[in-house]
Amino acid sequence: MKIKAEDTFFKSLRKINLNKNPFYIYFWSNLYSETKWIIWALIKYFKIITTMRPWDYGFIVNMMKFQLQMLHDTIKENNREIDETRIPKEEKMARVIELLDNCSKDDFADRCGYVYGDFEFEEIKKEGKNGNKVYELKKEEDEETSKNNSRALKESHKLEKEEWNEMCDLLKDMKSWWD
Repeated sequence: MKIKAEDTFFKSLRKINLNKNPFYIYFWSNLYSETKWIIWALIKYFKIITTMRPWDYGFIVNMMKFQLQMLHDTIKENNREIDETRIPKEEKMARVIELLDNCSKDDFADRCGYVYGDFEFEEIKKEGKNGNKVYELKKEEDEETSKNNSRALKESHKLEKEEWNEMCDLLKDMKSWWD
């Protein structure tokens, strides 16, 4: 049995590797498209990326809020979906954005009625270690404010946990937002 090859090895290799040939038009059109989107992303995400730090979940929350806000605005303006299915998605996205905003602000105690007092310190006559000055709290909180602040802190921890769980429950359906 005789086997014949139509092309040489190099011609076959050129056909296989045609997309990576820099003289091939697909390479240049793809390079243009990719470069265009890279520049768009650099401009769009510049502010949020420059504030990112790897050591706290707050930065991830801010990035997620930024990304969901972009998605929400795009769906609201450019979607051709019927209102019966689109509006619930928009409401869920808006609620997640609100919860992410609350999480990044971390103002749960304020929202529960925590009262910040003005603290005044007075210098004590005796000196501390190494000759440092020692200060003592001059004015203490009254009993009612102390009880109110304790209640507000307990409620704020509960509120934070509830909002975090609600956000996680809403994010479980996130995959359906693109359908």
